[in-house]
Amino acid sequence: MINVDSSRAEKTRRWRIADKFINDDFTNFLLNAFPLELNAIEVDRTHLTGFGSIQEYANHFQLQDLHGITLDAIIKLLDDKDCILEISRKENRLQYHHQNIEYLRVEIMARIKN
Repeated sequence: MINVDSSRAEKTRRWRIADKFINDDFTNFLLNAFPLELNAIEVDRTHLTGFGSIQEYANHFQLQDLHGITLDAIIKLLDDKDCILEISRKENRLQYHHQNIEYLRVEIMARIKN
């Protein structure tokens, strides 16, 4: 079982996050697109495109239509915040860092509330 800290970290308060990411749709996207477990099995990888991919979740939450958030913008933000451990466009795969994804989600939620 993976445990992640869901409190707001001091270091994340200084993160620069574009306004287009500061919304509930994006936090819900992060929660759904980067799970800790699937069917009681720990996961840390996802596909960039295709079924169950980051792109499919972005489309589901209408990130591009509602907020102008593209797949490339998502990958850049995740990379800038050290949420990506490894990315392979050739293999259509991204390995992610659970704790940093959660720090990003919590920081965005805190900024929404302010």
